[in-house]
Amino acid sequence: MTDSRGGTTSGRYELMLRGLEGDPYLTYDCERSSLEDVEIEVGHAVAWISWHPHRQARWLTALSHPDDSETSARAAIEVALRLAQRCEVEGRSIAGITLPRGGFAMLPSRLRPTATDDWDWWCASAAAGGLAPPRLLLSTWAGTVPVRDLHPDDPRLAALLALASPNAPIRPGDPRVSRWAGIEESGGDLADAGGLVAMVALVPMESGAVHLNDVATHPLRRGRGLARALCATVASDVLAQGRPAVTLGMYAHNDAARALYTSLGFTCGRRNTSGSLPPG
Repeated sequence: MTDSRGGTTSGRYELMLRGLEGDPYLTYDCERSSLEDVEIEVGHAVAWISWHPHRQARWLTALSHPDDSETSARAAIEVALRLAQRCEVEGRSIAGITLPRGGFAMLPSRLRPTATDDWDWWCASAAAGGLAPPRLLLSTWAGTVPVRDLHPDDPRLAALLALASPNAPIRPGDPRVSRWAGIEESGGDLADAGGLVAMVALVPMESGAVHLNDVATHPLRRGRGLARALCATVASDVLAQGRPAVTLGMYAHNDAARALYTSLGFTCGRRNTSGSLPPG
């Protein structure tokens, strides 16, 4: 067990990697510059406090070893509790917590959110020996439908999100997005979104990986493979640029999305639950 409050952000990140060596989520999606505090149980679990300037919020996240053993699951709760207690003593408020699925039942009531979301983390890695490179599967779908880059101020982005994904985590104009991409179609029944039928936002991570956000399809065009073609095209572009991975998160109840990402060669690497804590 170790913490690194007094170290640099890079030192904290290196400590986390020692806790779960080679973990894809830590490798690709953990933003080391946001790390404020870390606890680990080597080989079993890591937990960290991160500060997100964009959200103006402090968040606690814990991961267990993917072996799903009871030892690792309990270790994740233990390191999370140590961090939570330290924040309480030092007067650092926590806005929310992310734990492995089922972990909240093991927390004291004061650390249990009133509402939670189950979500899965997916990855398509180009690394040899890591998660299977998906380029063959991606190439089957990439380019099957024309994909156009969209201006971040395009009003159709907000219009389509309002129709198809009103709770999407990234909003048009967000400076973290490096590329908005979409599929257009002419037709009078799509005037409410200006002919935009599918969209996705690409957010570069500090690791060099790219995270897909706001994957959305117009309700009148679902079931036609548009999201599959769009995601395949942008993911192929990302890997062709030499970036190490494409990642994304999806709500666990979304069976259609699960089938889509599986068909493209993505692997589900984490099953998490997140929830916001009441103020104070």
